[in-house]
Amino acid sequence: MRIKLWFGSKMPRIYRTTPYTPKSLGEHPFTHRQELIPGFDQAALSSQAVFIGAGGLNSWPALGLVQAGIRKVTLCDRDTLEVSNCNRQFYRPADIGRFKVDALGRELARFGAGETTIESFPYHFEDMVALYGKEVFITSTVAVIGVDNEESRVRASRHFRALGIPAIFSGVCAEGKTGFVFIQSPTGPCYGCVFPQVVKTPSAPTPATACAPTPAISPILHAVSGLALEAIFAVLMPKLYHDCNYFYLCIDSSLPSGGSMRKRRLDCELCAQLQDHPQTPIPSRYIEGRV
Repeated sequence: MRIKLWFGSKMPRIYRTTPYTPKSLGEHPFTHRQELIPGFDQAALSSQAVFIGAGGLNSWPALGLVQAGIRKVTLCDRDTLEVSNCNRQFYRPADIGRFKVDALGRELARFGAGETTIESFPYHFEDMVALYGKEVFITSTVAVIGVDNEESRVRASRHFRALGIPAIFSGVCAEGKTGFVFIQSPTGPCYGCVFPQVVKTPSAPTPATACAPTPAISPILHAVSGLALEAIFAVLMPKLYHDCNYFYLCIDSSLPSGGSMRKRRLDCELCAQLQDHPQTPIPSRYIEGRV
């Protein structure tokens, strides 16, 4: 597949927040309230998060993470902003027609009070691997997968498991009532263990075509985005971990909501595929059953 480079270059666009300067000697830092939470570790945010997708599922958690003071964020998405995105995503109508990662990078830089560097790549996950190699995300501490394409989710599950990097998956239903968040640790269940029906033989990368319009509304996306941000904090700060790796949310109470600990499936086809590929050493901070 031929990938069109951004203005003829493989380099990302870089945005940086402006650290807030206290106006008085007694003023608390912007991190004060979150550091009052038992188990919250501000030092753990001296890390890098990669966001695969920059739409309704990922734009809000990215905002929350930058506001919390993450050191580095990488955004990957080749979609451009459409007016129909503005009912639920963290964008302004003035940015219609721009690459989402470009517009989002600029907005995130305006809202952060710490020292955050934001890299914006106008490429999907498959494009990034094709352009930069299999270890393109090796320096990331956590990957946040906010796409609505099952093939991309499966590929991301396989890729980040091979790198030994935790991956957080989220999704919502077309009816706008239910959603999920799943934490894939380097040693626990993979995306295929939780959703075995989506695993199939890998095919060619998804062609660069416009996404088909689907029903979408903000309440469920905001709710799931909050759970995704909580999952990011749990991955980065073990003391905040709550012994759940799967969260299901139904906002109209027609189905029970809650968290659970999913386990690896012995018959998981994706896990079997992973055994055929060499893995990088798993960081010592990740252990079975906890991320």
